[in-house]
Amino acid sequence: LEGAWRVPLTLSSKREGLRYSYVCVLVCMADRVGVLGRSCLKDLSHVPLARQRVSEVIQGMVFKFAERGHLVKNVYLGVPSPCQPTLKEAAEVPVIWRYLKMTCAGQMWHSVLASCDVFVNRCADVRRAALGAIAGGAAPPLPAGFAALPNSRGAA
Repeated sequence: LEGAWRVPLTLSSKREGLRYSYVCVLVCMADRVGVLGRSCLKDLSHVPLARQRVSEVIQGMVFKFAERGHLVKNVYLGVPSPCQPTLKEAAEVPVIWRYLKMTCAGQMWHSVLASCDVFVNRCADVRRAALGAIAGGAAPPLPAGFAALPNSRGAA
């Protein structure tokens, strides 16, 4: 899919005191979004590429979790990557599965969904900033509305 982007998505949830993680890949192309994942539930393993926002897809997935008694606690988006990376990039750049963490209890749900839409709409900018930071050089600035947060060791 030329012009498409892959964005890792992880939803962490809690059910009956146990923690769960569901990992899949959002496939985004212009105004179309789909999902490829691994689940015995059809609705979570494949969402066809269609005209929809990322937030609509995630909302639908969270609804399916809720139907089964899960409470989604965190939403993680990984570093976007083009669907047709160069051979060099494919060999040298790892998949970064968790780059942006949104805690559902810490912010309004519609804000989490809006952040997902902005993040995916700025795939190329987010990727440049993330890979620049990983390389240790002067990273390009993150898109407006995003800022690097330091971890417990003080690193961004």
